[in-house]
Amino acid sequence: MLLNNHSQILPLSNDEINAVSGAGAGESTSQGAAAGAVAGFVEGGPVGAAIGAVVGGGIGYAGYEIGEWLDS
Repeated sequence: MLLNNHSQILPLSNDEINAVSGAGAGESTSQGAAAGAVAGFVEGGPVGAAIGAVVGGGIGYAGYEIGEWLDS
């Protein structure tokens, strides 16, 4: 979100967020996978890391798709 001159909160579209962050479907998936792998490793070692990467990647990609759908 962004504040305008009257301190009103303005939502950003997915395109605006992507323009600033550069995050697309691939980046969202890889960031989710990396976060899931770290959390999984801390809790369950190498097996937890593998499972966390798969689940985190799915969550990251799903978040990207939901954002695209909400923008359309």
